[in-house]
Amino acid sequence: MMKKMLLSIKQYTTNKFISINTMTKEHPMFSGIAFIILFYIFNTYASENVAIIDNKTYAVIIVVMLIAFYTTYMMTKLKSEALTTKQRKFNIGAFIVLSIISVVAFVFYDPVIGTLLPSLYASHNKSQILLWTLVTPVTEELVFRYLFYDKWALSKFKKPIAMLLVLIVFVLLHPVTNMQTFVMYLLPALLLFMTYDMGGIYASIAVHMIFNTLSLS
Repeated sequence: MMKKMLLSIKQYTTNKFISINTMTKEHPMFSGIAFIILFYIFNTYASENVAIIDNKTYAVIIVVMLIAFYTTYMMTKLKSEALTTKQRKFNIGAFIVLSIISVVAFVFYDPVIGTLLPSLYASHNKSQILLWTLVTPVTEELVFRYLFYDKWALSKFKKPIAMLLVLIVFVLLHPVTNMQTFVMYLLPALLLFMTYDMGGIYASIAVHMIFNTLSLS
């Protein structure tokens, strides 16, 4: 009975991954929009209900959401692209490392951040920092660099046009109020596109994480 149940769960999961893989290959724009909607629905709900969601619970949900988003990307990439054994091992290893960093950041947040960055610890709560330094970089890199730019725009336009188009959309989705804030978001975004082109998704995620962390401190 248990074996049959496990096989059913495995088959259901496999079918879902195949569906996700097909959707991402054929409709990268819709996949990216779905990522953004899920991310902002959660963030808005959590922000508006901060009184009833304790900080620890919020942080746990953030880490789970991060790993879920990144797992979706991993399964899609491994199934949809012709990768060498070495590339597959690298992708899986990078995914595991990122997931471990997320969990460690949550578990050891108080002693590490409280000791190394006391001003940051005092001015921001755990959920804000995890959201800004972990979830936001991963989500935005998967959506804008991988799905919108790599999988959609590059298939329709030449690279400079593709980059410019997604770059403008990326910047305008941030709180731009004047030319100064426009440039403030434009330059780091341009750096992230260049990093993605040269080093891939893991490099752009790492740079994005570092930039957001420095912006907080």
